[in-house]
Amino acid sequence: MENKKSIENYFYENKIDLEKVIEENTSYLIKTIQNISNNILTQEDIEEIILDTFFALWKKENELELNRPILPYLVGIAKNITKKKLRKLKIELDIEEYDNVLFNDKQLLEIIETREKNEILYETINKMQKTDIQIFLLYYHNNKGTKEIAEHMKMKDFNVRSRLHRIRKKLQKEMEGKGYGK
Repeated sequence: MENKKSIENYFYENKIDLEKVIEENTSYLIKTIQNISNNILTQEDIEEIILDTFFALWKKENELELNRPILPYLVGIAKNITKKKLRKLKIELDIEEYDNVLFNDKQLLEIIETREKNEILYETINKMQKTDIQIFLLYYHNNKGTKEIAEHMKMKDFNVRSRLHRIRKKLQKEMEGKGYGK
């Protein structure tokens, strides 16, 4: 369960109660470190990172923003220390692992084509009237029906459907003009 306490909750007589911080946040930090490192760090490495995280907190106790939640602060410290540790270890992937990451030519072409199509759509949509942009976003992005859009925009359903039809035609024409389409 995520700790939503602020840093102020861990102060006692103007000093941070490190024991309480450690007790309530260590298990979450361990899971975070394991996820960041893909479970390749040893238990000893993880314990070292945890200790370094709490030490960094203790060193900065006089500079802390007391109203800030403590867990994201600790996670940020732990992430940075973990990344440094991984860089020091210079972990290299096997060639087999690279095969899983690299794209083949067909996948790469599909990605490039999708990006180009998205750019054309984005540019075309941004040239439209604000009302048309709003209708487009409500219909395609927010999955609203034409009746719902008409009520929201205080228009007739027929006008919304008519505008959507014109928007689609405009987008189709632009796509065909750039080599995508029929």
